[in-house]
Amino acid sequence: PTISGTGIAGALVKLYRHNDSSLVLGSDTVDPDDNTWEITLEQPLRMADPFTMTASQSVNDIPSDWADLVSVAVLFKLVISEITVSADGRPTVRGTGVFEDATVAIRFQGGGETHLTATVEPNGDWRAIASEPWPPGTYTITAKQIGKVTEQSSDWADHKEFTVSAKPPKPVISALPELV
Repeated sequence: PTISGTGIAGALVKLYRHNDSSLVLGSDTVDPDDNTWEITLEQPLRMADPFTMTASQSVNDIPSDWADLVSVAVLFKLVISEITVSADGRPTVRGTGVFEDATVAIRFQGGGETHLTATVEPNGDWRAIASEPWPPGTYTITAKQIGKVTEQSSDWADHKEFTVSAKPPKPVISALPELV
């Protein structure tokens, strides 16, 4: 990601994770024409909700005070690992790789409303179970996680396709033997 801001023309801006001044996330020199800076992060961010950053700028090697804190959600794209369908047509969607207490929102490919939700467990796994049977057909779904604190969301997961089969009709008893 790219983070931007403003500063004193010609100053060197360094971006840090809050409370960790030993790790510079990136740096840039403030543009003298419009007093802006733009930093493409040099370090991968750890997943957090929130991930809090700050910055300082130096002019003639004299550092400024810390910038006001800025918080964002760093939520990785989740993985839909398994889809099963009960005999009565209710899908259960399972996945991994998400942040504890985040909400997982599952929808059909192409957008629209959320059809299933789940809350992420402490180990990062989640499971969403449909409360009602879905009509027979082939479905393609995707999912994202939404942070509990910031309510920001991750990218959408890779799409998964599954089929809800029609429930077979009940059998018919056509003839009864004569009972003596």
